[in-house]
Amino acid sequence: LIGAMDLYDVKRVPAPFALANTGAICHFNSLMQALVSCPAFVGAVQRERAYFLKTATGAALCKFVDGMGGDPMLSSRLLAALVADLAARRPNIRFGAGQESACEGLVLLLDMVTHEPPSKKTAPATASAAAAPATEEKRAPPPPSPLTRLFAHKYICRLFCSGCKSVVGTQTDVSLQFMVATEPPDAAAFSERLRRHVSDEFDYACGRCARTTRARRIYQLAMIPEIAVCTFDVFT
Repeated sequence: LIGAMDLYDVKRVPAPFALANTGAICHFNSLMQALVSCPAFVGAVQRERAYFLKTATGAALCKFVDGMGGDPMLSSRLLAALVADLAARRPNIRFGAGQESACEGLVLLLDMVTHEPPSKKTAPATASAAAAPATEEKRAPPPPSPLTRLFAHKYICRLFCSGCKSVVGTQTDVSLQFMVATEPPDAAAFSERLRRHVSDEFDYACGRCARTTRARRIYQLAMIPEIAVCTFDVFT
């Protein structure tokens, strides 16, 4: 597993640098400074440049990595490209107009640098339908980008029913951020919380034993990411 991960390379970590706060974009500046402190992130952008140049956000990200530390306006330009891509590809999402969440910014950045192949037009199947307009073929989600793969981790969730006294269901959950509801008291507890945690459901209707009883969801970390992002619920 270690062999598949980038070794920490100080040559890929820039010296501390400032970014211009051209509005309420401190969340985005902080996000980008954190990301480029990760050698794996910088290395992926450098290695997969041809992939990222296919989107406006990806091209702006390449410029950010190329010039980090030399131009304090780079983050503003990257954010502008991200907002423009969102307007064109995800018009229902509003982001970049104020003090946003860095966590949301990370997910949207990864989404917008992901290259989506253009949808294919499906021609009418028969001669009688030749006059009908071509329809867009339903497309599968694009494969994860070289950056998204750096953040993806996987949990195996097993559902234990207290009525059956057995595991009644198993599912796999893949995500980009570790969500931590309460801050553990020390490093060991924090590590254990990420490795394994449980949640209880007190009104679970079990299809196996036909009871409404308590169930426990046991989450076991099955795949670790190269870059681990932990989001704390700071409001509770």
